[in-house]
Amino acid sequence: MTRTPPYTGKPSEINSMGVTDESTVLQTVPSLKGSFSDLIASGSVYIDKTEFIRLLLTDTANSIFLARPRRFGKTLLVSTIEAVIQGRTDLLNGYEICNPGSRFEFKRSHVIHLDMTKCGNMHVDFEKKLFNYLCEIANDYDISLQSDSSDDAISELIKMLYNSYNEIPLVSNNQKLKINGETIFADFPQVSVLIDEYDCPLMNHFGDPTKLKYVQEILGSFYAALKRENQNNKLRFVFVTGITRFKELLWQSGMNAIEDITFSPQYSEICGFTVDEIKSKLNHHIDHVFQAIKGKPMMEHIESIEDMYKCIEEWYDGYSWDGESRVLNPFSVFQLLRKKSFGKHWYVIDTPAILNKLNINDPDYFELYAKNLTCEEILNDQIAGTMSASTALLMTGYLTIKRFVLNNGPNGENQYFLGIPNKEIMTEFAREHLIDSKFQHDSMSLTNEIIYRYRDFTRFLSDLETDKAGNTLSSLLAIIPSQYLKSEESFFQKEINTAFMFFKGKTVPERSVAGGEPDFVLYHVNGDVYVVEIKYNKTATHVGHPKRETESYEAYDAERADGTNGKATADAGGGSPPGTPAISGRSKLARGDKTSRVEREKIRNLLDKGIKDAFDQLFGQSYAAGFLSPRYKVYAIAISIVNRSEVLVDCREVTDADWRNDPRPSPLADR
Repeated sequence: MTRTPPYTGKPSEINSMGVTDESTVLQTVPSLKGSFSDLIASGSVYIDKTEFIRLLLTDTANSIFLARPRRFGKTLLVSTIEAVIQGRTDLLNGYEICNPGSRFEFKRSHVIHLDMTKCGNMHVDFEKKLFNYLCEIANDYDISLQSDSSDDAISELIKMLYNSYNEIPLVSNNQKLKINGETIFADFPQVSVLIDEYDCPLMNHFGDPTKLKYVQEILGSFYAALKRENQNNKLRFVFVTGITRFKELLWQSGMNAIEDITFSPQYSEICGFTVDEIKSKLNHHIDHVFQAIKGKPMMEHIESIEDMYKCIEEWYDGYSWDGESRVLNPFSVFQLLRKKSFGKHWYVIDTPAILNKLNINDPDYFELYAKNLTCEEILNDQIAGTMSASTALLMTGYLTIKRFVLNNGPNGENQYFLGIPNKEIMTEFAREHLIDSKFQHDSMSLTNEIIYRYRDFTRFLSDLETDKAGNTLSSLLAIIPSQYLKSEESFFQKEINTAFMFFKGKTVPERSVAGGEPDFVLYHVNGDVYVVEIKYNKTATHVGHPKRETESYEAYDAERADGTNGKATADAGGGSPPGTPAISGRSKLARGDKTSRVEREKIRNLLDKGIKDAFDQLFGQSYAAGFLSPRYKVYAIAISIVNRSEVLVDCREVTDADWRNDPRPSPLADR
């Protein structure tokens, strides 16, 4: 819930259009880097995450680790945990954790809050920097440390706070804590240690293996000291955040009892905002943004508040760490509220330079996005200094988990299907690492045009506008420079898979099933399912002809400009057995006189075979039973590639009659 702000303003008034009156006084939009106490003192808006904190502090594990990308609210979360542990009911009153129904027992105790970005200076000896940082924290408590190393210093500080807990004032923001002028002391002996951005010192030394190993050894001893004090029952709670999950540092260097909640469904929404949260707690702010941008150039499609929310979701939603729950990027949402414009807010601040620091060991992003799949073992095997590209992209926020499947790997391991989370990442990161890296010697206008055509192809396919989808794909192949083309089926599959990165939903490539492997299965956000088969004429020459390329390019541009190309009508099949041509007598089978009779026959044969094969894939019982349902529609789609400038798309809806007319058992029989 959002608490009433601690200032007086005119109550919100909603006009006849359902929009907040311009005179409404809004709470300040905060910075995610600020502390919780500063945020509340300034009257800034706070989206309540205290119920998650209650769960953390009442969990059986008292040592917790959480990884999230940069600027996702980890620092604010840590400072809120600090306020809860210190019993700051003066700040927390009105939030969920103070709700009588939560039954949370506040116990004031000491907190050692370490921000490891303060120890990340590459030009200062790390051990010296960490030791001096601990001495500064001790000085805030009026404690003079006798130790001469960081691991001994953290142990000494914990012991002194534990032994004299009711004699030493609490400290927050480097100052002794006072409420209404009264100095506050702990009433509970155990100490909590909160470590934010634990991996910052590591990433700053990735380019130097010798220094990296040295930093690892220092941190290993430091975490081993924490483990000892935890075993001595002197620690109430340990919470560690970072971007990466270097298991050999935390799990093998001392804190082996720490619980990793990074991919826990229970905590999937602990950082970031859900759509419901922004609708209920930022609605007035979003009303103001809507008033500011409606009617402006490039914003004509936003005609209502509902359109506004759809655009926010398209740009900034889609992050998931369990394959089910989704959150919006909080930094981008706040920047939208400040700047009153959509754009690459988070991407500009946190460019993929961090990927260079991570020193990933397979930086072929095109191959990675073509695979779109990784196993749990890969995600868990994060070694400081090097990691897989899929892991690096996931942990830094440039990929997200679209779907999670238990025990589906070749050796029974869990599998994650990854994808681009939203438009903000798609428009820049996908361009930079999928398009520009592939066509790095060509102009920006060409890469922009290729991206537009990827998007349009996916949109037309989703809308079952098969003629337009075929025209778009053929025009895309026509403008790709010849030196990049390969007369291989895998080339066309990768091109189409790259396009599917712009699909609004989940994409599953080459999933093994009984009876065969569909090239792609697409799960649209509206619930519809598309089983896609790609058919390729291996005897064709794909170099292309300059005249045809120009014709295809110009024809496509004209269609995009005025939309004159009519919609294709998808034949529902009506009970025809699998293998029957889906759309017979198509008037635009091969777009005029550009295609010979032989080529037209090849196209038709490939389309028919594609539809039949797509149907065959649906009859693998273990596969079809996974998604066939009266609640949504299933389509068999064939993409026929005869040559570079001749591509057609055809589709057929799968109906109950198809199952009844086929002698094979229904895939729903065993449900």
